[in-house]
Amino acid sequence: MGLILITHDLGVGGDVDKRIAVMYAGRIVERADVFDVYGRPGHPYTKGLLDSIPRLDQKGETLAAIGGLPPNLTRIPAGCAFNPRCAYVQDVCRHDPPPPLREVGHFRFSACHFAELLLTDSPELEVTQDADVVEHETNLHVLEDRPPGTTIPGDAGIGPEVSGGAMGGGGGA
Repeated sequence: MGLILITHDLGVGGDVDKRIAVMYAGRIVERADVFDVYGRPGHPYTKGLLDSIPRLDQKGETLAAIGGLPPNLTRIPAGCAFNPRCAYVQDVCRHDPPPPLREVGHFRFSACHFAELLLTDSPELEVTQDADVVEHETNLHVLEDRPPGTTIPGDAGIGPEVSGGAMGGGGGA
C-alpha cells in the first residue's frame, strides 16, 4: 500500500513514515530518512519549518518563523523558488536555474546549492538576510502581484476578509 500525506506539520509526517520529502512551490527540495531530516536539515526551507515548531525547552520564547510569504505559483521567482525567503541566499540562488534534487549523503537528497555546508554547519555558510528584511521585501512583492481592488489581511487596518478580485467582495455571508 502506498500513502502520500501532505502536511505542514512535520511531526505528523514523522509519525506516519520513516522517509520524508519536503516540497516548496510544488517541487521536492529535500528527501531523506525522517530522523536525518529532523536531526540535520539539508535545505533552508526544511530548516525553517523545523525551527518554527514549538518546543517544550523554549517555553516563553518567540517562535522562529520563515519570513515573507510563499510565491505566487503563476510567477515563481527566477532561480530557486525559495530565494526571496532564504536566510542564506547568494547570487547563484537568484539567477541560476534551481539545482536538481541531488544526493548529498547516503539516501539523502537536497535541491540546494549549499546543502553540504548546511548539513555540516559550516562557518562558510553565512546568513545573508534576516527574517525582518525578507518579510518587508516579500510584502512589497505581494502588493505588486495582487489584482486591482483586492486587499490582504492587515492591509491598512482592513480585516482578514478579501474584497474584490476572484473571491468576490462586499456583502455578508
